[in-house]
Amino acid sequence: MERKRIIAVTPEEAKYLARLFNVSHVTVWAALKYNKSNLIHKKIRMAAIERGNPQMVLAPEFDTIYLTNREDADEGMTRYMVQTFENGATLEGNFKTGLVEIRDKRGEVKGQWQNPQMTELKAIQEVAMSL
Repeated sequence: MERKRIIAVTPEEAKYLARLFNVSHVTVWAALKYNKSNLIHKKIRMAAIERGNPQMVLAPEFDTIYLTNREDADEGMTRYMVQTFENGATLEGNFKTGLVEIRDKRGEVKGQWQNPQMTELKAIQEVAMSL
């Protein structure tokens, strides 16, 4: 699943927008989900945002596990972050060294980053999803 923009509204707000623009609920839904982008859809989105409805981004959810130690870790109780993806790839981060690695489903290292910034993690996750 890729990231997708939406505008979150209550059912009552969707009905209000449909009445305001004299359109069907399907048209309002298509506008709020960014499925269509002609003039009426843009106006519906603008009105929804101006009325305080939040724009959101839907993104894939992945579980992240924090491990205090692993079988192949040293005796220093090194902490790791491990994130597993649907394709079998894993993103592993070592909190002590700052090394982040991506492994494919066979366990082979496909990428390494030293002390990546939080803003870089999205791109690293996308690399893992593309394996």
